[in-house]
Amino acid sequence: MNEPWQRLPALSLKQLQYFVTLAQLRHFTDTASRLAISQPALSSALRQ
Repeated sequence: MNEPWQRLPALSLKQLQYFVTLAQLRHFTDTASRLAISQPALSSALRQ
């Protein structure tokens, strides 16, 4: 039987960095600014 974590989608290191930064800052606009990307690009990357 598969473990629950095995059903999760794979994350790229970039997506993980985006997620961790968002968790720290708690705001998409601030996170996008910190990462030097647009807010729509951040949202799109995290949606994938």
